[in-house]
Amino acid sequence: MNVVRNEDVDETIELLKRALNISRANQRIIFTLGQLYMRKERFAEARQLLDPIAQNSPNPEMRQQAGSAVGRYQAQ
Repeated sequence: MNVVRNEDVDETIELLKRALNISRANQRIIFTLGQLYMRKERFAEARQLLDPIAQNSPNPEMRQQAGSAVGRYQAQ
């Protein structure tokens, strides 16, 4: 809910980082964390997370979403 409402972004980032310690390969968590980094204007960190998904995800939907997000970062 915090992501949708754009509330408690810093706290949500920390929670997602903890979740990645448990499930390092979860692309949904990585993607969401990348989106939050974008909102915080931490573009280099966002790209570091999203580029591999855009290039290598076995899920075509995730590849497309990450690719679109990376395209937005390039405009920044």
